Order: sequence, then structure tokens, then C-alpha cells
Amino acid sequence: MNRINHKHKRINWHIWLRDLAVICAIIFAVNAWQSRNMLDVDSSVVVDTQLLVALDGQTSHLIKPDKPTLIYFLRLGVKSAP
Repeated sequence: MNRINHKHKRINWHIWLRDLAVICAIIFAVNAWQSRNMLDVDSSVVVDTQLLVALDGQTSHLIKPDKPTLIYFLRLGVKSAP
């Protein structure tokens, strides 16, 4: 009886490891697909001065001239007008 339980536990670990590998592969594939159109590391885009307006009405510069800035816009399920 103990031998059967030992085999059953070993098989479960193989199943868990296989499932974990499949899930990691799916997460990696989705991440790679989502970032497929991002800029390369060596490329750069120059953007004019942009101001950010806070909820209280104060404005501040969105892009600091002394620091590199990444602006990423996320669009989820927004349909454009025809």
C-alpha cells in the first residue's frame, strides 16, 4: 500500500511540474505578444513639451528634461467612433 502511495505522489509532482511549465510558457507568450510593437532599446522618439493637469488644476511638466521618460498608453476595449 505504501509503494502505491509513493508512486502516486511522484506522478502528481510530474503533473504539477508539467502544468507549471505550460502556464509559464503561456504567460511568456502573452507578454511577448503584447510587447511586440514597443520601441527597441536603441531607438528614441522626441516629444514636444507636454503638460500634465492635475485634478486640482495645477499643471506640471510630464517629461523631465534631465531624465529619460517612458509614456505608455493602455487601451482596453475602447471602440472608436465611425
